[in-house]
Amino acid sequence: MIVDAIEEEPVVIEGVKIPLDTSKPNPNNIEYDNLYLDMNGIIYPCFHTEDRPSPTTFDEAFQCMFDYIDRLFVMVRPRKLLYMAIVEEERLLAEFEREGRNLPPKQESQVFDSNVITPGTQFMIVLSIALQYYIHLRLNNDPGWKNIKFWAQGSRLTRFGPKPGLHKIISYICLQRNLPGYDPNTCHCLYGLDADLIMLALATHEYCRAAR
Repeated sequence: MIVDAIEEEPVVIEGVKIPLDTSKPNPNNIEYDNLYLDMNGIIYPCFHTEDRPSPTTFDEAFQCMFDYIDRLFVMVRPRKLLYMAIVEEERLLAEFEREGRNLPPKQESQVFDSNVITPGTQFMIVLSIALQYYIHLRLNNDPGWKNIKFWAQGSRLTRFGPKPGLHKIISYICLQRNLPGYDPNTCHCLYGLDADLIMLALATHEYCRAAR
């Protein structure tokens, strides 16, 4: 079934935005333990924006990503785990090419070339550092983040092999399910833009049986 998510909006007092307290109960009347983010579904839209100009610097791209993650975190409010499956760079580049995205001139932008989103580039190295900074910032300023554990699975890491982000997430869930003491009532929330997201999520219990 499809259900619209309730999103709380921050209060603005005399031009000052008051941050939401994500430690409070989820307004959707459901509490999630774990939130899994397929970063393909976050990084790509931040380079292909519809509601703001396309980023021209690393800082602008990172801020767009942080705003995106903030919005998802406020909606879901996980209580135990935030998992980020870092972008599958080659796949993202192919999506850029299929879309025929217009890139700003080189002299006007740090991110003029979609090749910045490939393994070993300065962009991907700085992205990793920026995400660490973002997490530490939220841990120190948002009470909803204080008890959260984090896991970042990059495309250059090999624990689960060279899989798309969504499949890395499913593999991680299966790994947890097979550990002693795992709570079978753990409530998971998966976010991504892949068409197979819904079917993989619904079949996770069968997938895990087959993966043992």
